[in-house]
Amino acid sequence: GPASNCGARLPRDLCRKKDCKEYFFYFPKMNNMQGVHMSKKEQKEFELMMQDMMFREMQEMYIGLVDRCFSKCVNAFRTRKLQSSENTCISNCVAKSLAHNQRVQLRFQEQNQMMGAQAAMQQQNKK
Repeated sequence: GPASNCGARLPRDLCRKKDCKEYFFYFPKMNNMQGVHMSKKEQKEFELMMQDMMFREMQEMYIGLVDRCFSKCVNAFRTRKLQSSENTCISNCVAKSLAHNQRVQLRFQEQNQMMGAQAAMQQQNKK
């Protein structure tokens, strides 16, 4: 069924899309999910799945950051230590990447809040 796409047993209305990653951004807090009814066990499973997904995404981001900055900045392997220009390049690369990631997260939060407000307005209009 639809829940098999998510790796956890969840209500059908949560698992309509192929990948539940998108629900992490749409449902930032389990307590604020309106119209979704889950048992305590299902809530716990969902929270664990989200924590695992966040951990994996952070790992992927970190690995990508290391790969990008190393490939961009480290060109010579003449010594065991990084040259000062390589150190500077890596520091700048990491700082820019982290700033970019922070900005993207902020945009997701803003969109999430807007979508939550729209959903709440739609719920009120239905009543």
